[in-house]
Amino acid sequence: MPLTSFRFDPSLTRKFIDFGYSLFRKDTRMITHPSVPARRLPGKMGHSVYQRFLGLTAIIGLSLFIGVDLRAGDPSSGRFRPPGLFSLSSAHRPAAGANRFRLVDRQGGAPTDSDSEVRPPKKLGRAVLEYFAVIAVPQALYWAKYRGVTKPWHYRLTWEDQSERFFTFRAWKFDSNYFFLNWMHGPTGALYYNIARSNHLNRFESLLFTLGGSFYWEYITEWRNVISINDNIFTVLGGVPIGETWYVLGKYFLSKPGIINGLLSFLNPVLKFNRWLDRKAVPALSREPDPGWHDFRLSLGGWTNPARGRERSGLNLFTGVDAQLLSIPDAEKPGDLRQKVGSTLFSEMSFDMITAGGRVDEIGFFFRSVYVGSFRKNIGPDLNGYRFYVGLGSAFSYFKQRSVAFYDSGRIVVKDIQLLKLEEPRNFRDKFATAHVLGPVFDLTVRRGRFRARVMADAYLDFSLVNALALNDYSATRDITGAKTTLVYYGYYYGIGGSLSLRLDLDFGPLEFRGLFRGHAWGSIEGRDHFQKEVRDDFHLADSRTSLRLSAGYRFGTSPLVLVLAYENIGRRGSLKDVLKKETESRFFAGILFRF
Repeated sequence: MPLTSFRFDPSLTRKFIDFGYSLFRKDTRMITHPSVPARRLPGKMGHSVYQRFLGLTAIIGLSLFIGVDLRAGDPSSGRFRPPGLFSLSSAHRPAAGANRFRLVDRQGGAPTDSDSEVRPPKKLGRAVLEYFAVIAVPQALYWAKYRGVTKPWHYRLTWEDQSERFFTFRAWKFDSNYFFLNWMHGPTGALYYNIARSNHLNRFESLLFTLGGSFYWEYITEWRNVISINDNIFTVLGGVPIGETWYVLGKYFLSKPGIINGLLSFLNPVLKFNRWLDRKAVPALSREPDPGWHDFRLSLGGWTNPARGRERSGLNLFTGVDAQLLSIPDAEKPGDLRQKVGSTLFSEMSFDMITAGGRVDEIGFFFRSVYVGSFRKNIGPDLNGYRFYVGLGSAFSYFKQRSVAFYDSGRIVVKDIQLLKLEEPRNFRDKFATAHVLGPVFDLTVRRGRFRARVMADAYLDFSLVNALALNDYSATRDITGAKTTLVYYGYYYGIGGSLSLRLDLDFGPLEFRGLFRGHAWGSIEGRDHFQKEVRDDFHLADSRTSLRLSAGYRFGTSPLVLVLAYENIGRRGSLKDVLKKETESRFFAGILFRF
């Protein structure tokens, strides 16, 4: 029986939980390495509440996956019914081919379908083949690199070693890799996700595909190493918002005529390739419904030198890309509608880069997807009125300043500590990468004549790689050799926390004003370092970052060009024991913005 034909079975779930719990209660012998004495694990799931929580979460999650009909989990299939949003009655199930957007009028009338949607057959076999084609070379290089190499922290290809990796949480650690390698697992997960999505798997199935791809790499490809907690989190929970936004925007450009759209469609080569393979079987795939609203912007201009005391020479340039797309058809056309949306209703991608003295000084990007929500609009024939949605989404953020020290985010081999020259104070520059796991999103637009206002707010639970701002000052007077591995070698730590943002857009005729505030706060995670036994001082760190950007623009008639002036203020705060570090920076921008 194919997996997608399963239905939820409480007895199966209970049996699987009992089996999994009994499995974790079995005694398992620890691996014997030359530097680690042999010992026996206790007859329970590890020593800590943390390990028990991870174990039970994994067991219950897997049991639910076995008991749930995967097709019913597809928000775009019409069978998805989030509690409180959709009826569970089978009488309201749409016919095959019904559109993913279901409209209900204000009086709560019967659902109607806005249009039909082609549902091509899923290509799971092709997706698996493409996945292995993508990882074949990296996997071969990895295996060749470590052939015949034995290190104390690696596992051997024996039953004892591998049974510990597969059946206990002893091997689950936060790894000690450098910053670039670790944050890149987010885009890697987006690649896995897009392989599945572009082969017509739904979002839930694509998430499972990404999870399977991440676990394959950790358990099979890197069989010598620990199971990296941070890699799995970034690949899956960071890869999904990047991948879904990448997929939605790529699908939009593929469905539009014109040279520019044709060129932009190559921004998602995975989707482009698979649509080319499907060009004869499902030609209607190229005819996607128009989104209800979109705003794509490309900006270029100059900026003032930052107030950080760094000397600059040459031209300072700012480049930015911002793309927002509301997928609900007819979102801004006259009507009075309530709509429960089970497919991705909003996608956003932004990219910023500033250069100073002819070199890239800062770079950052942001991806966001809103997966399910409730949409409401009341727009009159004169187009005056409002629209808003409330939904659940996730996001991914990245920011990095140019390194000035050779060890900052560099690929220094852990254990070559003498190369770091720790007798000198550290000189790390700011950086972070964050998987905004899940949170509420609110988006309201009001229009009255020539005046238009938009308010957008969101909040998320975060898992992050965070630069320790206070570390530079702390290292000037104290030894840091016994601290967290990534902190000593690369200046960052693994943290959990939260983020929120508030956006305000005002338009009046040719004038436009924009305001964007973002705030982040993180605290470090202790106790799961790759080399935890060597961490003598596992102190706690805390960091926060706020940014406020205000801009004013003037549109030249019907031209896509906008003249923009902008101000930005960034505040950073970090604490490490009794050291508190604060930084504030203000700068100005002026340039041209192109809307398309």
